[in-house]
Amino acid sequence: MSWKTDNVYGEHSPKRFYDFQDGMLDNDGTYYAILKVFKNDDIAKLEWHHWESHSELVSKKDRTCNYTILALKINGDGVTKIKTSGLKDILLHSLTLHKDANNKLICAGLYFKDAGVYRTGGLLSVDLENNELPVYYPISTEAQDEKPKREKEPTKGIKYLYGLEIKNTADGNLLLISEQVNGFFLQPSTGESSSMGTYRDLLVSKINLEGELLWMKRLKKSQVFNVNNRNGQYLGCESYKYLDLNGKHYFLFLDNKKNEDLKFDVSENYCSSCKNGALFAFVLDEDGHVEKELLFDMDKLSETSEYNFKEGMRTISETEFIFPIVLKKKTKGVVKITIK
Repeated sequence: MSWKTDNVYGEHSPKRFYDFQDGMLDNDGTYYAILKVFKNDDIAKLEWHHWESHSELVSKKDRTCNYTILALKINGDGVTKIKTSGLKDILLHSLTLHKDANNKLICAGLYFKDAGVYRTGGLLSVDLENNELPVYYPISTEAQDEKPKREKEPTKGIKYLYGLEIKNTADGNLLLISEQVNGFFLQPSTGESSSMGTYRDLLVSKINLEGELLWMKRLKKSQVFNVNNRNGQYLGCESYKYLDLNGKHYFLFLDNKKNEDLKFDVSENYCSSCKNGALFAFVLDEDGHVEKELLFDMDKLSETSEYNFKEGMRTISETEFIFPIVLKKKTKGVVKITIK
């Protein structure tokens, strides 16, 4: 969401373009929000990415931050600003708010490797209530992108990471989850334009409440999706779905059955539909040990016209989850899967 508004700075302040990053309602009914407020509203857009709503950089020559970070606390007493000086002048994206097991307000996000603003260098977290300096978690060497054949030096970071999901773990720590998302626009000769893209690898990190990184894993997958821009019809694979099952972390996704015997750090065949596809899961324990499991053969649903993983999938017990399907005759159904 992006709007020009004078509400965040006061009635007599110049209007500013802002990018809403995240909002959170806690158990006490207090709402928190964090935004990027851009400095240069009058210049033409200089950089554009799928997570941006305005120019990230001041200019083509001045490759510094074109925004400040604004955090707000909204409750029955009104609206108050939360100090964010620790996040000043850092090229950030995917800022996410969360309260940990000690009810402390945490902001975590991804920071760019450089002013190219498309390759992520790592994650960071900051205690917003105490306005502490952020703690940085550079992407580990083994999790970075592979070196391109034409480049002499290893490529640092991961390109096209987008979004951040934060989960409290059973042992009182935090799980940070981000995914590679890349989209592009197609204009074929038929004139039927569409948007196409991929959901690729997951970066999963665990930190403790003192801000120390416990482990970081890159989980490889390759899913293709297509959206018809005329009618909004969605074809292909959806993103991952996180579930807490049987005391472990499950990351569920559609994958090509040809990848069944490959390890979590290898993906050779992409998945674009249920055909020859299966519901897989990366299963992680609290120590970061990873296994890949095939949970359900999607070819068994030959009469299915629709399914919904991302929104419709949910747990019904510690070892069971369900997701809805729609058969070709528009009859609705549910698939139930039990974890052993």
